[in-house]
Amino acid sequence: RAHVRASAHVPLYIENEDNDIGTIIKRQAHNNFAGLFYGLSFTKLNRDFTKTVRSKFSPESKLLVVCQEGLRSTAAADALEREGFQNLACITSGLQTLKPGTFETVGKAELQNAGKAGLVTIQGKISIVLGTVLITLLLLITVFPDQAEQIFESAGIKL
Repeated sequence: RAHVRASAHVPLYIENEDNDIGTIIKRQAHNNFAGLFYGLSFTKLNRDFTKTVRSKFSPESKLLVVCQEGLRSTAAADALEREGFQNLACITSGLQTLKPGTFETVGKAELQNAGKAGLVTIQGKISIVLGTVLITLLLLITVFPDQAEQIFESAGIKL
C-alpha cells in the first residue's frame, strides 16, 4: 500500500503457491485466521533473496533494510551479511514506528500503516465497541441488579 521512494522491493518471503497436500492444509488454516485477521498471504522463504539483492546492488553498497515490524528486515540483513554485504542498516522496530514524513513515499497509506490489512485495520474500533458493551453490562449489573436479572432472564440467561 506504500513504500519508500527510490527503493528496491526484494521480499524475504514470497507467496507460497505450492499444491502438495501439506501446504494446502497449512494454507487453508492460515487463510482462515492470519489471512482474515491480518490480511497476510501464506508465504515461504524466497530462496533467491540474496541472489536478487546481489543482482541489484554490489556487496559494497550502503543498504537500509526495512519491513513493517522489523522482524523480516532483521532476518534479511542477517542473510545479506552472511553473503558478504558489509554496509547494512536495519530499522529493527520496523516502519510502523516511523513518524510521518521520515522518508519520501509512494502510495496511498503512511509507511507506518502500509503493511496493515484485514480485520486488524479496524481492531481498535472493534475493541472500543466491545469495551463499551462490557462496561455498560457491568454497570447495569452493579447499579441495577434487579433490573439486570429481569433483562437476562427474559433473554433466557440465568445469573
